Amino acid sequence: MLYTLSGLENKLGLGINYNGSILFGNSNSYNDIGIFGLNFYGIKAKYHFLKNKITPFISLSTGLSNLSTPEITDENDTNITEGESEFAFGLRPEIGTNLGNFIISSGYILPMKYRKFGQKAGVFQLSIGFRHKTL
Repeated sequence: MLYTLSGLENKLGLGINYNGSILFGNSNSYNDIGIFGLNFYGIKAKYHFLKNKITPFISLSTGLSNLSTPEITDENDTNITEGESEFAFGLRPEIGTNLGNFIISSGYILPMKYRKFGQKAGVFQLSIGFRHKTL
């Protein structure tokens, strides 16, 4: 959700955002499955350079990033691995363009250190979407 500021010709918007990712990879002794969730909850400032049909923009979000592992159970509902989660301060810069109602952007949740997991985690995200304008 983003609110634009009319005093700046609606080029600057402020709001809240959420981004989520599932990461697969080598876990290096934390858990054998190597599946992690990386979520970002923050406040966002977005600046549009033009007010045309094609509108490039940049944004910066700041807030909390959350790295988590799933809880794993067997067929008898016996817990094999406990799910764990840890929060850290997070930043997510983004660049993109609006093509009419279509949006194409790329953002990067900067790698943050998660002490519980003993590692850093970040993710590059590519987004393609459609925005329906409401009154």
